[in-house]
Amino acid sequence: MNFRRVHPGEWIASLCGLLILAGLTFPWYGEQTGLDTVSLLDVILGVAAISGLILPVVLAVTRTTNVPIVFGTFLSTLALLAALVLLKLVWSPDGGLKSGFFLSLAGAILLSWAGWRSAAREN
Repeated sequence: MNFRRVHPGEWIASLCGLLILAGLTFPWYGEQTGLDTVSLLDVILGVAAISGLILPVVLAVTRTTNVPIVFGTFLSTLALLAALVLLKLVWSPDGGLKSGFFLSLAGAILLSWAGWRSAAREN
C-alpha cells in the first residue's frame, strides 16, 4: 500500500462520500431522512458514497493505472447519475426540501467532479 500515490482529489472524493452518507441521515422532507424510505436513489447514493470512500485505497493498493482509471470513471458516472436524479427531485410537486437533500446533492456533484479528475490525472 502506497498512500503517496493518492492526490488531494482522491481525498476530496472520500470526503464527498462522507458528505453523501451524512446527507442521507439528515431530514429530506419534513422529518423524514433519506434512509426512512429505502428506494433506488438511496442505493445509488450509497454505492456512490462507498465508492468515494474506497477510492484512495484502490489507488494506494494498485500499481498499474488501469484499475484507478476504470474505478474513477465508474465513480464519476455513478455520482453524476445520482446528482441528476436528485436534481429531478428539486422540482417535486410538494417541495419542502431540507438540509439532508442538499448535503447529498452537493456531495454527489462534487464526487462526480473528483472522480472525473482522478481518472483524468491517471491518464
